[in-house]
Amino acid sequence: MKRISFILTLIVAAILCSCSKFSIAQGEDSASISISVSMDDGLTKATADGDGAAANVNRCILQIWNGDNLYKTIVMTAPSGTREYSFIDVNLNPEETYDFLFWADCGTADGGDLYYSTESLKSVRLLQPERGNDDAADAFCNCVLGCRVEAGYKTRLILRRPLAQLNIIARDLPAIAEMTFAEEFAPKSVSYSVSGCTCFDVREGKAMGEPVHITVNGALLYGESVADGSRTLAMTYVFPQSGESVSAVDIEVKSANGAVIATSCENVPLKANFRTNIIGSLMTAKGEFSVFLSPMFDGEINAW
Repeated sequence: MKRISFILTLIVAAILCSCSKFSIAQGEDSASISISVSMDDGLTKATADGDGAAANVNRCILQIWNGDNLYKTIVMTAPSGTREYSFIDVNLNPEETYDFLFWADCGTADGGDLYYSTESLKSVRLLQPERGNDDAADAFCNCVLGCRVEAGYKTRLILRRPLAQLNIIARDLPAIAEMTFAEEFAPKSVSYSVSGCTCFDVREGKAMGEPVHITVNGALLYGESVADGSRTLAMTYVFPQSGESVSAVDIEVKSANGAVIATSCENVPLKANFRTNIIGSLMTAKGEFSVFLSPMFDGEINAW
């Protein structure tokens, strides 16, 4: 899994930040900032199993806050896969202190909300949490806090996922293929449920509220078979509470002949910016499951 990130080069006029510094072109009563946002060259096109390559991201949002007051929201749009966004000539008061909140995701063609409500980046809300099997729900965020106009510098800021990715992978498809009437036993749809939060505060860098039960019903199969015959049947994104949590995951796989096989996995780990894989013989046996966590950029979680 290649490391994937957004690199933001912020060129800000005369700002001294408590955590970063920026370069700025200053006027008499205001400071004008220009911000260039780009992706890491390590990005690759997303694959069928939702590897999180961010190929669907088509907008980047900058919100500038002055204390509890929203000073300005700027939404930059571009075709999916574009690696650079530029925010030009944003005027700031040299006497004030600002927080810069960033959010990048897949929006509508005109930059509107599609997967997340982003009216306030202090309370980003997941829209239609029951919609699964869609890698376009991937998102990235970060913030720079306590910035005050003073001197000119540059910095690079990486946006990271606030989300955990859950994958349900069947490894018994080769065995099914060898059965008589194999087509009747092949999986056709999957339903599953998991606990996660539905709101996120970019400034605080954490999910909001208590986890809720999220259920995806009758989803069409997601991925394609790979070399060992395993196949990702389902994938979804959730905000894990406090950035890391555990959840029971209930799975029902429906075969072509209408039969339903139900499985439950307890204490499945979920972690922001990681993918959790539940791998097992979903159609031919019960109790054979491996659950592992892996960072989508830095590693993965595997649970047994």
